[in-house]
Amino acid sequence: MKTFLILIVLVLAGIVAEAQQKVKVEVSEKEMSEGLQTAFTVFIPECSPKVATKEWKKFINERSIFEFATKGTTQTFEKAILGISNLFANDKKEYSKKSLKIEEQAGNEIIAYNVVHEDISNLHLDVIAQLSAIDTGVYVSAYIKYSDSVYISELNTSEDNVNSIKEYIRQFGVETYKVVVKEQIELEEKELKRQEDILKDSERDNKKLEKSIGQYETEIDQYEYNIKVMERELEGTEERLQTFKASLRSTEKKSDEYYLVKEKVDDVEKERKRNLKSQKSNKNKIKKNQSDIKDAQNEILANQKVQEIQKEVIQKQVLRVEEFEAKLENIK
Repeated sequence: MKTFLILIVLVLAGIVAEAQQKVKVEVSEKEMSEGLQTAFTVFIPECSPKVATKEWKKFINERSIFEFATKGTTQTFEKAILGISNLFANDKKEYSKKSLKIEEQAGNEIIAYNVVHEDISNLHLDVIAQLSAIDTGVYVSAYIKYSDSVYISELNTSEDNVNSIKEYIRQFGVETYKVVVKEQIELEEKELKRQEDILKDSERDNKKLEKSIGQYETEIDQYEYNIKVMERELEGTEERLQTFKASLRSTEKKSDEYYLVKEKVDDVEKERKRNLKSQKSNKNKIKKNQSDIKDAQNEILANQKVQEIQKEVIQKQVLRVEEFEAKLENIK
């Protein structure tokens, strides 16, 4: 079984590695609300429009790529965007700025106004993100325009700037895809915990059953002891009964003494019946406890079989979590 599970994880790892898509950005002309414009498009697998929208608003506020300097009034990028490595470093630059004004419009477009910070440049840009969902994910196309409605394209800016924008959009795609896969991992981990809880519940049930068996066995010991005590008492009761009966036979009937002895015979016989009844009750209790022990033992065995199956289910779910974790690691 262990070898089989190892083979499964190797196969799954191969499938995951093969299934991963390197996040890429394409630059092309696309139709949007203001006609045919240059779009920087990234595809985010397995993503929903809701998640893409949320992550885009967050990303464009926190990770502004438009930290650049310009010169003149040609309204073209005259300098490359300041160091991509700096932009995506853990220690991001801090700027005193308010959150961007972002509006959602018809046609699945999200507009972020005045993206550039005033303490870096007087040039303001609007960024329009257009979302297009398909069965396997979401395409996010970013259109960037100046305040005079001129859109940035490969024709009016340098190759370095185009590459910087592409890297920015690609980074958004990578981070958003990671959000999607992290949610998948959370779901798989919840399922793993659920399966582990099922196993724990079954194991707790067996502990309770084992404790019950111990109690049943203790009670049986007590019942057997009671029976032995009552058997010894019954021997004495039988001797007294025979003595009183012999005395009764030798006593004149209907005499006062006869009635006194007869009363003692009746009392001893009642005591004898109580003893025998109590013995029978204890024997029945022993049989019931023995039956309960057998039932508990059978239930323990059944639970153990279920537990073995459940352990396999858990192991497979562990592999599934690892599969998605590997999937997250392979997002580039």
